Amino acid sequence: DPQLWAPFVSPDNSLLVALCGRVALDQKQWHSASQIAGHGGLACKFISRAYFASGLAGLETLSGNFVIALFDRSARKLFLVTDRWGLLPAFRCDAGGHLLYGSHPDAIADFAGESRNWDLTSFAEFILTGKLSAPFTYYRRINALPHASTTTLAFPENAPATEQTRSYFQFQPQPQPADKIDELAEQFAAAFRQAVAKRTLPLLGKSAIALSGGLDSRTVLCAAPDRQAIITFSCYDQENLEFRIARSIAQAAGVKFIPLKRPFDYYGDHAALGVRISAGMGCIASNHFLGFRTQLRDLGVQNLLTGCYCDYLFK
Repeated sequence: DPQLWAPFVSPDNSLLVALCGRVALDQKQWHSASQIAGHGGLACKFISRAYFASGLAGLETLSGNFVIALFDRSARKLFLVTDRWGLLPAFRCDAGGHLLYGSHPDAIADFAGESRNWDLTSFAEFILTGKLSAPFTYYRRINALPHASTTTLAFPENAPATEQTRSYFQFQPQPQPADKIDELAEQFAAAFRQAVAKRTLPLLGKSAIALSGGLDSRTVLCAAPDRQAIITFSCYDQENLEFRIARSIAQAAGVKFIPLKRPFDYYGDHAALGVRISAGMGCIASNHFLGFRTQLRDLGVQNLLTGCYCDYLFK
C-alpha cells in the first residue's frame, strides 16, 4: 500500500527516505506521521520525523524487518540502516572502486556485470543445506551488510566519498535472580502484547495469523487485542493431531479458521521461486506460505503474522 510504505521526499527536497520491508509503529505514531506535509508513505514520513528529532538514534530504535535508506542532502550523507535481526538484509558490492548497494544481490550483479562471478562455496552450501549463511551470497564480490548496523556514505564537496559501517545494537545477557522470574515474565508478556498490537492495527489491512498447534502461533493469536478483525489459517498435509489442535485453538479464540491443504510436491514446486525471492537467504524447507499467495490474496489478506520466529524466544 503506497499510502503506508512509499518513499517520502520532504517539501524542501532536502531529505529522501525510502523503506524496504516494514517498521512497527503504534497508532499514535501513525497518526503523527499523517500530520507531516509532502508526498509519500506514512512510514517514511514517520522515519523522517524521528531523524529530525533524534538523528540516527531515532532510526536505530525502530523495530520491524526493514532496510532504511535516508539521504540528507544538506549534510551530503546517505544512511543505510538494517534491522536488529537481519530479517531483511541489504547487500553491498565493490565493483572496481564503485560501491553499489541494493536489496537483492541478483539486481546488483546484473548492474555491476557480476552475474557470472559465482561463489562456488556458497553453491555447495546451498546444495548441502538448502540455504546460505550471511553475509555470503552466490556472488564473490557481493555480501550482506551486517544486521543491526548503520552504513554512512559521506560526499564532501572537495574530497572523495567515504564509507563507514558500525553496529548500533548487540545482545548483552543480563542474568536475573530466581525471585525476579515472575516479574520478568510479566514484562515479557506486556511487551509481546504490545508488539502484536502494533502488527495487527486496522490501518495495515486485513490480518491473518498462520496457526499451528504449537505455543508460538497460539501466543501471537492470543496477544492480539482485536481478534474479530483477524483470520487464521493452517497449512497441512493431512488432518492430523496438530491440525485438529490448531482448529480447536481458533474455535476457542472465536476467530475464522481457513484450512489450506498442501499438495504432495508443495515445497518442491515453489522452491525455485522462493530461492529467487530470498536470494538463497531463506531455507527452502521453511518456505511455508509462498504457494498460498493467491488464496491469501483472494481472502483479502494484506498483513501476515507467523509465530516461526518465536521459536527463538520460547524454545
